[in-house]
Amino acid sequence: MLGLLLLERPFPRHFGSLHGAAHFAARFYDDTWGVVGGDVELAYSQYIGQSLLLRVHARVYQQSAATFFKDAFFYETESTAGEYFTGDRELSPVRNAIIGGKLTVITVGGDRPVWGLFDKLQFNVKGDILFLDRLPANSLADNQMGIDKQFLYGNSFLDAVILQLALQGNY
Repeated sequence: MLGLLLLERPFPRHFGSLHGAAHFAARFYDDTWGVVGGDVELAYSQYIGQSLLLRVHARVYQQSAATFFKDAFFYETESTAGEYFTGDRELSPVRNAIIGGKLTVITVGGDRPVWGLFDKLQFNVKGDILFLDRLPANSLADNQMGIDKQFLYGNSFLDAVILQLALQGNY
């Protein structure tokens, strides 16, 4: 597979007087397997006092299917797709959005190390919400029952809630 990344450009912008920063990134991807994808990400980071950092972000991503991808519904209704086809979900058409935030508590040791060991200690609490939209791999004319009849796909609005806790020490 030969891939071509046509655009990847982050645009960070620091607002010194606000002790915050905005971030914008966009990427576009095209490869010889027929997968065309792109994403856009926006984020804002804001210090609250000296030891709290709040970051909010949103990301939207979409990709098309590889030319040799067939979904599970195709295999269920049409039997095998022939040689050199796959049902691998990473090569399927998909669209998703993630929104979330992260709160970081930063402790700097100064003259005395934090906990007697670290120069700097960070505690992070991060939460994301994932919205996933699986797209039909074939036209609905080829799939008479439609993508909404496929047995592997759910109908929920919210697809995942991700919570992460982290402790990072610098020594």
